[in-house]
Amino acid sequence: MGREYVPSATAKSWRVPEILALTAQDEALWLIGLDDAHFYGLHNFDRALRDTPAHAAKILLVHSPELIPEAAALGFGLYLTGHTHAGQLCLPGGLPLLLNVRCARRYTAGSWQFDRLRGYTSAGCGSSGIFARFFCPPEIVIHTV
Repeated sequence: MGREYVPSATAKSWRVPEILALTAQDEALWLIGLDDAHFYGLHNFDRALRDTPAHAAKILLVHSPELIPEAAALGFGLYLTGHTHAGQLCLPGGLPLLLNVRCARRYTAGSWQFDRLRGYTSAGCGSSGIFARFFCPPEIVIHTV
């Protein structure tokens, strides 16, 4: 499931990880984007962190919340993700019928913390599989750092 959405490509042809250092007054904030670990397993922390200073302030942008323990162990400060659509099809009160993700439910929507790592899993504004959302409003999130 899911692989049909991506044109045939090899891992070499993908531009992931994407790494950007934002600097101001001799300080840097590293934004590191990894590919989808859920469907494709193409995430590569070693490659992404190769040129990043060991104690740098780092924000991880990744499709799914399934890399949380690894990101915490590698010293990321913030983990921004989506994938879950917060369940998309929920019972009244927002209880998801299904979450297509391999992590604890508490990391599948909204803000959370894992050890020293803070994160946010966005419900997003789209849908997956069927074009419907029940008791799960869409969201567009603006984070101020």
